[in-house]
Amino acid sequence: MKILIADDNIQKQRVLRTCIEENFGSSDITQTFSFTTTIKALTSSVKFDIILLDMTMPNYDSKEPMNNDGKMRTLAGQDVITKMAYRGITTPTIIVTQFEVFGRHSSLKPISEIAQELIASYPNIVKGYVLFDLQSELWKTDLIKKITEL
Repeated sequence: MKILIADDNIQKQRVLRTCIEENFGSSDITQTFSFTTTIKALTSSVKFDIILLDMTMPNYDSKEPMNNDGKMRTLAGQDVITKMAYRGITTPTIIVTQFEVFGRHSSLKPISEIAQELIASYPNIVKGYVLFDLQSELWKTDLIKKITEL
């Protein structure tokens, strides 16, 4: 199974990778840390079976040359999904986020609502979301179930 984990948090990536390896055996896992490197991975010749996608990532990896715009992209995951649809990439994608709400002040929106909108708009791509929490094991059960159902 070829899996792309797109997340800027190294610890979260490590925990996700361990969860996959423990529950699905050895997998070919590619890791990206920004919006740009995620798009590059998706448009490369590698075809992934599953994408685990964080919702908030920087525009560029901090190690990329000419990185003058490494600021956070709040809905990077949503933007990745939109680009996937535009390019005809329909790899099953599960959003894995630590945040329950996105936006600012009066424009706050819960991840459950964002995910439902994405599932409705891109049903061939978005297969749900998992609320990641290092203090709990519930996210693991939810993620394993969602991957198994694919």
